[in-house]
Amino acid sequence: MRSTALVTLFIAAASLALPATSFAGLPQPKNAMIKVPKKLGGVKTGMKIKDANKAWGKRGDCNFKGSFRQCSYQSKNLEKGSAVIASNKKSGRVSEASIYAGLKGGNYNFKGPLMRFETKQGLGLGDKGSKIRKLYPKAKSYGNNTGYYVRGKGKTRMTLETADGKRITAIRITDGTQG
Repeated sequence: MRSTALVTLFIAAASLALPATSFAGLPQPKNAMIKVPKKLGGVKTGMKIKDANKAWGKRGDCNFKGSFRQCSYQSKNLEKGSAVIASNKKSGRVSEASIYAGLKGGNYNFKGPLMRFETKQGLGLGDKGSKIRKLYPKAKSYGNNTGYYVRGKGKTRMTLETADGKRITAIRITDGTQG
């Protein structure tokens, strides 16, 4: 679990390190439905990263070459959040997709287009962490209750982070190959 967190931290840092002139824009999927623990706005692990970028409206700043491929999504206004699709496989298949709440004055901001991403029950960024346990009783907490994960098939899982200890600040699907 610790190595997954380190890879995630690296991906998040890489997405924020984009040069000011290369802001791509936030994802705009036709369907922003989150299907726990399988899909995040039309993107699922194992699909081709180019198809995942297409599912999110081809708005990513993408690198499709090499063994680590990714598409980063953010607007010039960091208050609106960010997102990442990544592949740590030579096949170019998605190993992780994540959305992150924005930051405003050092606090999380729960406004903007990423708030469209939600489950059928209405769970998404900004919702109370206590709602996770009610909707997904098999969700496991980790990191001193700073997040929860729901297992899927094999090593696949969805992680819902509550970094401020109260509200969902990030949602991620992974195939479990990061660590």
